[in-house]
Amino acid sequence: MQSVVALSSCEAECIALVECIKEHIDTRHHFIRQAVQKGYIKLQYIKTDENIADVLTKFTKKSTFEAQTQKLLSKN
Repeated sequence: MQSVVALSSCEAECIALVECIKEHIDTRHHFIRQAVQKGYIKLQYIKTDENIADVLTKFTKKSTFEAQTQKLLSKN
């Protein structure tokens, strides 16, 4: 359960990432940095045009919205 309110989609993604990894890492501070340093996770930048989830959280160009919506709706 999330006990804070995110003020941006970036902050929400960080909060979600912390919640995901803190269950498997015995540390209380700097979850993400330590997880990356230890090789538990790898962070990768994904452009908005390639990030399907962005159509659910951000304003996007019509062409991006249509393309990503099709990907969400496709069975592949």
